[in-house]
Amino acid sequence: MNDDIVATARNWLGVPFLHQGRSQAGVDCVGVLMCVAEQLGMDVVRADRTDYSRLPSGDLLVAVLNKHLLAVDFLDARAGDVALFRLVREPQHVGLLTDYVVGGSGGAGFGLLHCTEDIGKVVEHRLDAVWQRRMVGVWRFV
Repeated sequence: MNDDIVATARNWLGVPFLHQGRSQAGVDCVGVLMCVAEQLGMDVVRADRTDYSRLPSGDLLVAVLNKHLLAVDFLDARAGDVALFRLVREPQHVGLLTDYVVGGSGGAGFGLLHCTEDIGKVVEHRLDAVWQRRMVGVWRFV
């Protein structure tokens, strides 16, 4: 299932940022997850809500993730898992881990597929040291 999650999520690359968006016209970080889950027919879509601010409560995000997904250890993380990140003080951002291949160098590792207002669209890039330090948890769709 995780390969299907990554493949489906990559169809959202380039979609513009739109706070609380849930369509190809625009999405936010949670919107990417919900749209991918909906396309794959996952039950988690029933938990979707759009009544959050631009800086959502970290406690709310953790509670929703714990209720609807399976928490996994960092060492057991794999492509297709959901990662929660601390951008400022508390966790406020989610993205999908991917199997990112670095250029023609043959190097591989985790990537991050996500959408932020700062970037302005859905992107995928290497999960570098900065993003790794921000990561506070990993969950898996079940």
